[in-house]
Amino acid sequence: MAIDRNRLEQEALKLLQRGQNERALDRYLTLLRDKPRDLRVRQQVADLYLKVGQKGKAEQHLREIARFHKNSGKARAAIGVYKQILRIKPDDTALYGDLGECYESAGFPKEARQSFERVVNALAKYNPDKAVPYQQRLIALQPGNLPVQVRLAELYEQSNWAEKAQDEWRRLAREARRHGKLDDRARFLRKSLAMRDSVEIALEAAEAHADIGEFDAALPLLQAVTSARAEDPTALTLLARTLTGLGATDKARQVWLVVARLHLASGDASARAEALNAALEAGADDATLQAEVAAANLQAERVALRLTERPWADPGDDTAGMLVVQAGVYATYGFADKAVEALQEDPQHLQVLAVQAALVEALAAAGKTDEAREQLRSIVAPTDEARTDLRIRALVLEGRPEDIDRAPEESPLLDDDDELLDDELLDDELLDDEATDPGPIEDDDALLDEDDELLDDELVDDDPTVDPAPPGAAAADDDDDDDDGDNDGDDDNNDGLSDLFGGALGGEPEPAPEPPGADDGLSSLFGGALSTPAPAPVPVAAASAATTVTHTS
Repeated sequence: MAIDRNRLEQEALKLLQRGQNERALDRYLTLLRDKPRDLRVRQQVADLYLKVGQKGKAEQHLREIARFHKNSGKARAAIGVYKQILRIKPDDTALYGDLGECYESAGFPKEARQSFERVVNALAKYNPDKAVPYQQRLIALQPGNLPVQVRLAELYEQSNWAEKAQDEWRRLAREARRHGKLDDRARFLRKSLAMRDSVEIALEAAEAHADIGEFDAALPLLQAVTSARAEDPTALTLLARTLTGLGATDKARQVWLVVARLHLASGDASARAEALNAALEAGADDATLQAEVAAANLQAERVALRLTERPWADPGDDTAGMLVVQAGVYATYGFADKAVEALQEDPQHLQVLAVQAALVEALAAAGKTDEAREQLRSIVAPTDEARTDLRIRALVLEGRPEDIDRAPEESPLLDDDDELLDDELLDDELLDDEATDPGPIEDDDALLDEDDELLDDELVDDDPTVDPAPPGAAAADDDDDDDDGDNDGDDDNNDGLSDLFGGALGGEPEPAPEPPGADDGLSSLFGGALSTPAPAPVPVAAASAATTVTHTS
């Protein structure tokens, strides 16, 4: 049955004027039951409940109003209602969260931050997992604010979310490095590592400590990393840096040599040259090593050679030159495929030497090595310098930089050999006239006599004279613990790393053994000092006996 809404509302107003709030409330409740979505009447009902002291019912109606405004996108209207509710329940944390969202939607970031901070502070101690979403909203409101991001990682820790905490601390370390805050980076990585063991994060943490000069903090981390990855060039490079920073240059030099060996095995010529140069800087002054460093530097330079950087491939400033520059920009920013497309678009430009060279490099950068080699073979070298550069680049693309110093094969020699076979060895007339000519043989007996004398005098001499031993043989016999012939009881082929890596690099004289008790605190890293003590000298009597046996045999 329809009601007369105007009459009921007029009656309610008159009752309010007389102070009869409860009777007026009955009229408004009748109106609200007739139209539950009438927010004006619901607001009046909430106000009257407050006047009659029924705060709980007033709160229920106010929440309905605030929820409707918020869901309808009327954030400003909802803000006023939420403030009214908070006067009834000032300790309701969830209300502050809703109010903060309305502030954020209405364009009041400062008020939104204050509301969210209040929620986080209230929840962090006992319900940190529930505080996380609000902290994430604070981060969105303050991008780049590092302390706010740190609080999120701490909340992850308090919530026992180890994986999320580890990832967040590691992300914060990257942010700190980007902003040049190296101390914070080291601290964040240590917190990340505390969540779970990780070789990668331990290596990053060691690098962070080394970057700020905290080598004593980096060393134990590297000990764990190198135990898990005994032949990781990155870890060993950092270890060598750390040992140098701690003043252990002898050990650093030996580690650099190991790094060089690993890079040699992987074919990284540039990294190997850097490691060998570092070994020289650490005090290695062996002549053989210096020659090896020079060769490594030369090979690294050749591996880094690019045809587009050579003077004979200068693009100039014409249309083809602009095309080469454009392709170079594409390749620099990681769009090698676009560089290839641009260079191959106009066949006429492919006749230009600079474009041909640029196409080789673009194909190589795009990972199309076979096509790059084919394109390189089609280039006609204008000068001897260009011919040398093309050969070097071809061998590098083929993965054979070690063959650069070998003389190239010359096919014309095969042709000359063929002519030689045809003209001389297989000539019928030559065979008939010389090899089969039945000429007379004179003095057969004399020839046999000479042979007999030769056999008697030289080949079967009854009293052979013992040839003197070659120089150095006696020294080798006298010292069967020394392979290098310097009679110092020390084998130059042992670089002091055999106890760590199971092999020697060679070319590095072994440092003198440290006296007992002179441990520098680094032996725990390798389970012992890197330097191997010289072997005990052979007793004189034993050496003489060995020499006697050698001559007798």
